[in-house]
Amino acid sequence: MTQLIQADDGDEVGVHAFQLSSHQAVVRLEIDNPSYQDGGDSDWITLTAERARRLGQALIAMADDIERHNRRSAA
Repeated sequence: MTQLIQADDGDEVGVHAFQLSSHQAVVRLEIDNPSYQDGGDSDWITLTAERARRLGQALIAMADDIERHNRRSAA
């Protein structure tokens, strides 16, 4: 499975999931900036399914906090 997300700064974030066995899966998070002259700069991290879930939960919690702050500021 692969999902691509365009970041606000122009970078592209790719999330790639690989099933290694019936008991092990890996999620690779790849950050790519195509604006660099050499065809793009790329960096990636590899996470187990559990660590990827924790990262996802952390990102959702941060987004929720930002939205709450924006609602309070608008009121």
